[in-house]
Order: sequence, then structure tokens, then C-alpha cells
Amino acid sequence: NLVDLYDIKKQELLSVLDEGDVDFDLSEQDSEPCQYFMVLGEVNDYDISVYFELCYYDSKSVRVMGFEVNNEKEVCDF
Repeated sequence: NLVDLYDIKKQELLSVLDEGDVDFDLSEQDSEPCQYFMVLGEVNDYDISVYFELCYYDSKSVRVMGFEVNNEKEVCDF
């Protein structure tokens, strides 16, 4: 698990959403009922790419769908 391997905590991973840059080429901002965004940032000196799901219906929610640390793929199961 890359979260354990790189000592990245869930909150640090989610901080990429606030502090990172959206890669609109890899995002699906027009999809419904949820939008999907690839956000690039840095945590603990590692380059992080996080794929977020943003849903506005029923109750606004954000969920990490997947992420990469230094281009190594990981499937999230938070």
C-alpha cells in the first residue's frame, strides 16, 4: 500500500484537493451526477496525482478514487 510505503496520511492526500492544480485534460468536469478531477500536488516531497470524485446531488461529497505517488499507481480503499 503506497499510503503506508510513503507514510502519507489520508488527510495529507486530501490536502491535494485544496492546494493542488487540476489537470483538466485528465478530468471529467461535464459528467453527471458526479464530476471527476485529476489534481496534481506534493505531499512529503513526493509528487502526487489524485483522482477525485465530486458529487453535488443528495449531499455534496468528495471521494478519492485513486492516486499515484511518483507515477506508481495505487487503488484506494479508504
